[in-house]
Amino acid sequence: KRQVSTQSTWGTKYAVLQMEKQGYGAIVNMSSVMGFRAEPGMGPYVASKFAVRGITQTAAVEYATKGIRVNAVAPAAVNTAMIADAIAHSPEPDAMRKVILRSNAIPELIGTSDVAASVAFLLSDDARFITGHTLPVDAGTLCKL
Repeated sequence: KRQVSTQSTWGTKYAVLQMEKQGYGAIVNMSSVMGFRAEPGMGPYVASKFAVRGITQTAAVEYATKGIRVNAVAPAAVNTAMIADAIAHSPEPDAMRKVILRSNAIPELIGTSDVAASVAFLLSDDARFITGHTLPVDAGTLCKL
């Protein structure tokens, strides 16, 4: 059973309660490059990632005057255990890797540390005037559409 959700955004309402008391805060939601484009056979997943972008923008507008910024990151294929497992258990691992990477302008899997660095930036004071945006961490995937 494939679970598709926007559950990662549900904690926002609880985080906001503390951030309102503090008078500041920053939230970064997780979307996906699939929240920027359609993909055959991926309707529920695509819809959920578009929803994360919409929730992010709405929350950014709702909480901006309270000193709370809300953004999201949208990775493409990240070098996780799930991706490694998909490649390793494919009948043709090299072909599977090429399929996964063919969308990237930079022909490498994105590292988890690359996604984490993007999140850290959006949470930092260096991003103090960025709110309501979804930052693609996509090795150039969206450029190739």
